[in-house]
Amino acid sequence: MVRGVQTEQGVATKNYLVGEISDLEEMKKLMGQISKDDMQVAIENFVMSVFAAADKDERTCPEVTKN
Repeated sequence: MVRGVQTEQGVATKNYLVGEISDLEEMKKLMGQISKDDMQVAIENFVMSVFAAADKDERTCPEVTKN
């Protein structure tokens, strides 16, 4: 990894996360009036689901698991 040089995977990851953030912002608008505590729980659940999906992908990726 060279500082300042974007890899294809890095660009794809950034695009994915930006898309997820956009989805969250849209969901936030649709939720209307919601308390800060309820919003925090919703965000924590979302983050946990992202990490769970990444963990599952990592555990099932043949190129990662064979090392």
